[in-house]
Amino acid sequence: MRDSVFFRLLKRHLSEQDLDALCSALELGAPEDYDSAIDAAVRVVLGLSPVVMRNQERAETHCQPETPIRRLQMLADNSPPPMLMAITRAAFRESYAERFDNRPRSLELAKVGLQAARLLRESGYLGTESQTDLEGEAWTYLANAERINSNIRGAEAAFGKAESLLSSGTGDRELKAKLLSLRANLRFSQARSDEAAELYDQEIKLRRLLGDPEALGQALINRGIVASWTETATTACELLSEGAELVSDEDYLLLALNPIAERLARDGEGLLALKAIHRAETLGMMAGSGSHRLRLRWITGIAYRALGHPREAEQELRAVREQLADEAPGFRTGILSLDLAAVCAAQGKTAEVRELAEEAYAIFRSEGLGQRALAALIVFQKAALAEELTEALAVRVANFIAAYQYNRSLLFEPESEE
Repeated sequence: MRDSVFFRLLKRHLSEQDLDALCSALELGAPEDYDSAIDAAVRVVLGLSPVVMRNQERAETHCQPETPIRRLQMLADNSPPPMLMAITRAAFRESYAERFDNRPRSLELAKVGLQAARLLRESGYLGTESQTDLEGEAWTYLANAERINSNIRGAEAAFGKAESLLSSGTGDRELKAKLLSLRANLRFSQARSDEAAELYDQEIKLRRLLGDPEALGQALINRGIVASWTETATTACELLSEGAELVSDEDYLLLALNPIAERLARDGEGLLALKAIHRAETLGMMAGSGSHRLRLRWITGIAYRALGHPREAEQELRAVREQLADEAPGFRTGILSLDLAAVCAAQGKTAEVRELAEEAYAIFRSEGLGQRALAALIVFQKAALAEELTEALAVRVANFIAAYQYNRSLLFEPESEE
């Protein structure tokens, strides 16, 4: 009985004592005792549910954005085991929710979740396998938070810890799917797109078995994002469209629209890109973080450039550049400089093009982008310094670097330039 899917799910929310009570209620004797056993089990579950729900609601109230992290740490240190479990899961959820708008807080919340999970182990409240699952889940969320805060070494170490723990837990397939998803995110951010695609494919197979349409839709969208940079536009659209049909989360619908809009814009399909942007903007009125909206404006600039409207494109890209002014130079600012240089080249603004080319080269050289990408940038920079940079070459280099950050196997072929 305890090996059933039902009980494995309950292990994530109930203590060993509560599970023992439920098992006792389900013990069957003679066939005529069946109805009474079921009635007893229902009474146990109904008796436990309000307590679990109340703890979850209280924990979520404490994990609001305005709550200081120190207060959450003190709450974890002084809470009884049932409340600790609720705090742990609330911290996981809020850490993941903050990954776009408040990356440092996302990391701190993940640490609170791990702290609470360790305190639960000390209390002896959970059985060994359930406790192992919980700590493995905590390390998974910590790994993801480390990743989005650019601590790749810390993320790798945390993922290793999570994988080790989950391999000796209950074998919960939902937790395995989450680990696959977040590890794939790391591989994609490391430009190891083939590995990311393989991990997402494994997750999608699991999600289809688990039967959760929302989670499956999110996995398909994540896989489609990888495809939008590394495979054909048709493949990307198929994955993103299937995912969008399944999800109700507005943020994930935006995630589905943004990459295909950028792919279309960079492929020169400006009108189709603007249609996708319009749908995303309509959705963004109800949901969407500031980073989503900023990305849409950036893509709008690329779409205007593709349509042959460099002035409008420059206006959009300079507005994005202004909003990124306080951000430390990195891949985003470097690619933006290349995109802006392309629209300046289209207008014959040679001084601006030269300045932007030098800026982009300095950024990418300091970022250690790789020899293939630097070779493309040298071609770009030489043409800019000689005041011979064409819009076509500038666009090719900008698009190459944008894709290269996710796929290091790409090659730049300057000899194909007419």
